[in-house]
Amino acid sequence: MLEHELAGDRLPQTLLFYGPEGCGKFLTALELVKLLNCQDTQLQGSRGSCSCPSCTAVQNLVSRNIFFISKAPLTRIFELWKESGFTEKRLPALRFDLKRVLLTISDGGRFSREYEALQELVRMQKGVEERFDEILETVLSMSTAMEGSIIGIDSIREVQRFLSLKSGEGEHRCVIIDGAEHMNVEASNCFLKISEDTPAGAVIILITTRRESIQETIRSRCRAYRFLPLSEELSTEIVRDRFGVLPKTESFSKPLYYRDMAAAPEDPHALNRTVKEIAEGGDAIPFLDYTVHMLQRAIPELHGRSIDEVQDIEGLLKRADHVKTSIVQFHANVETALTDFLLSSGKKILRYIS
Repeated sequence: MLEHELAGDRLPQTLLFYGPEGCGKFLTALELVKLLNCQDTQLQGSRGSCSCPSCTAVQNLVSRNIFFISKAPLTRIFELWKESGFTEKRLPALRFDLKRVLLTISDGGRFSREYEALQELVRMQKGVEERFDEILETVLSMSTAMEGSIIGIDSIREVQRFLSLKSGEGEHRCVIIDGAEHMNVEASNCFLKISEDTPAGAVIILITTRRESIQETIRSRCRAYRFLPLSEELSTEIVRDRFGVLPKTESFSKPLYYRDMAAAPEDPHALNRTVKEIAEGGDAIPFLDYTVHMLQRAIPELHGRSIDEVQDIEGLLKRADHVKTSIVQFHANVETALTDFLLSSGKKILRYIS
């Protein structure tokens, strides 16, 4: 769809990319910016590998034509780095991921020391392997500490300032807000005004895993593009090619987590035992992540065949995300949160993942 809109010069100025984690929304946004600003006349408006200065700068996340705001969670990416370990040939990929981390903390002074340390590591050509464990520890601890952080009005005002700058000939000013659901009310209202008066040639891309959490008036100003979950086979292939390991999601097996769910509410005691086992084992978040993964896996098979079931799964995904948020950000009682979730949704979940 995006290619047709580009070819027909019908690309909207404000776009909303939404879908689950890990389905390529951020990378698609970068490719779109590349196409808009590519300096190779033979590749302009088409997909292809380009090494012109503009495309190279976009790929390295240093383009003068992009303004980034990011609150996207990157914990899973660095957990995969922890599993895979470091090799010299993966240094460009690690550097790219570290730059994405820098984007998430560049608008505040809370992590100024860590920010400077990561900047140094991004520039390093040697010695990265010796500091690899230190890098992971720093990034993962920051990710935990930043849970629940917001995008405030000052960040959106910077968007306004960036868009007011004059573009070079043939260039497009592009804003990418990754984790747009984290805009607070003031920031959302400020963004709405910007979206109503976006300068000619500028493009704003909002990226979110929770479309419903974005102010409805903002959603109405955007053209929405839904990203479906990657198939299990493709997801596994991508992780293996990039990290040299297989994702461990399948280790959270149905027999371990769902064996008593089908008995509820006829036998709530059986469910309570399983919930207690999950909570005491510290596996509540892996359990919820596994549930989300399995539900997302079911969507491609249903898409185009049963829109009602797809919407049903999307409702379950929202509930799972709500439970995870209540546990991680608001420190809800784990057993109570899981019990309520499984009593209300357990049988529906089993219907789609069995």
